Amino acid sequence: MLGLVSLIFSCKSDLETEPIELQTLDQVFNNKDSAGLNAERFLIDIYTRLPRTLNRVGDDYLDAATDDAISSNTANVSVQQLALGTNTSDNYQDNQWANYYTGIRQANIFVNNIDKVPLKGKLANGTGYNAVWKSEARFLRALFYFELVKRHAGVPLLGDKVFQLGDDVELPRNSFEECVNYIVSECDAIKGLLRVEPVADSDLGRITRGAAYALKARVLLYAASPLFNGG
Repeated sequence: MLGLVSLIFSCKSDLETEPIELQTLDQVFNNKDSAGLNAERFLIDIYTRLPRTLNRVGDDYLDAATDDAISSNTANVSVQQLALGTNTSDNYQDNQWANYYTGIRQANIFVNNIDKVPLKGKLANGTGYNAVWKSEARFLRALFYFELVKRHAGVPLLGDKVFQLGDDVELPRNSFEECVNYIVSECDAIKGLLRVEPVADSDLGRITRGAAYALKARVLLYAASPLFNGG
């Protein structure tokens, strides 16, 4: 009997063990990792949610979804739906809602935790890498909101909150104007903390100050369009 009890408790202990292939936030944002190896991997993973190439809808060029081109692949339903305007509210192409809100959640996790990591090194202007990496995450978050606003007009703004399973996620939409103002304010807040061109080869593809200016300009251009004016 004693042996059976011991076996049961040992099995219970094994079942409660964290999967060894999963990293906790404390491991990702390690307060002893001055190189920030795991934290940087987390940041780069947010980059993977950026808009893809010009053939991201049905592997056809996006021009084929406009009056500028005709797809040679007549069986491509995805691009044909965009070209003919036959999308429906519950089945439309280039649906990025889940992708970009996942990216926003990842960015919020990063913003809330990166200051735990004692990163060494600074940019030439004296900005520490903690601030630089946090600004990259904030830019990506702002860009994801822009991509959502392009598709849906006003969307829920989450701030820095990281929602958990028990939280109420039935959130009201913010207005188009509120979303535009938020994106612009984020670009203004981070522009002085980002890398300046030209960047080192090892930093190619990372967000720069010019990208923040470009996103701000693009957002304001869309906001001035008659298609969006008034939200």
